[in-house]
Amino acid sequence: MANKKEYIDLDKLIERTEPLLHASYRYHLERLKYNSNEQYIDSSLIETAEYNVKEIRSLLGGVPELLILGRDEDKPFYDTYVDSMINELIFSIKKSYDTMVQVMLYRRIEYFSRYYEDQKLADLLVDTYKKEFWSHLEMAYIRLASTWDRIGRLLDFVYFNIRQYDKDGYLSTIQKINVNLIPMSVQLRESNAWKKVWDYSKSESVNGLKWLLSRRNLIVHQISLQEIEYFDVEDTEFYNSEHNHILENTVKKKLKPMSPNEEVTHLKKHIEITLELFEDIKELCNLGTELIPKLNNSTR
Repeated sequence: MANKKEYIDLDKLIERTEPLLHASYRYHLERLKYNSNEQYIDSSLIETAEYNVKEIRSLLGGVPELLILGRDEDKPFYDTYVDSMINELIFSIKKSYDTMVQVMLYRRIEYFSRYYEDQKLADLLVDTYKKEFWSHLEMAYIRLASTWDRIGRLLDFVYFNIRQYDKDGYLSTIQKINVNLIPMSVQLRESNAWKKVWDYSKSESVNGLKWLLSRRNLIVHQISLQEIEYFDVEDTEFYNSEHNHILENTVKKKLKPMSPNEEVTHLKKHIEITLELFEDIKELCNLGTELIPKLNNSTR
């Protein structure tokens, strides 16, 4: 028996496939946009930062990665504090970068998920990924700020021989160097390394370290980024000052959340600056190992 000839209703086929074609079209447009504008950190920056951290380890007497001894040679002594400090710093940098990548991924996924054919599923996914984006963004700021606290501990060890894990934050250490050592050393004061690190340290702009640390402190002690709009110092016992209105205005104007794309841009910029400044941190460590013995000898 001859097969019955089947006819395809083109109108119904188009009706069924049009949403899928639209979703695919939008998906590829977004993918092209993000691939062109939202690249991750330049790999050469990461490689250079890793090299500089290894150089700092060697400069301060840490254990080398490869140690070759003769048959009758005694094993040399190495400062294990240096190793533990550098290892912790490396881990902190890596976690900061990994969290930034997660922030960027959730931003992209949130864009794509809105084009699902099932509207309820699309709404659920968009809402979920938005929350994950802000949660990981906050964690990225916290981890990057913690990296700078570890850099502060490194400089505290180099310039003041302080071997405590949680003595002072970064800003306290860099301020001690500025007050106690910069007036005593022309070489340190006029070095490009000091000028670049100091400029970033004192900057309150959105790409400055003071802004980053203020955001971290607010997130850790007070509220999430998305709640800043409703921040009210009268609702908390954490702050008790006659200048509360100044604090409230500062929080709302300077630390308030930006658009997700702007947030990603500034987070990425802070991580790039941090990686770039490891060249200068290395130079400051080098200057410190030369300067401090001279100052100690001159006071005897």
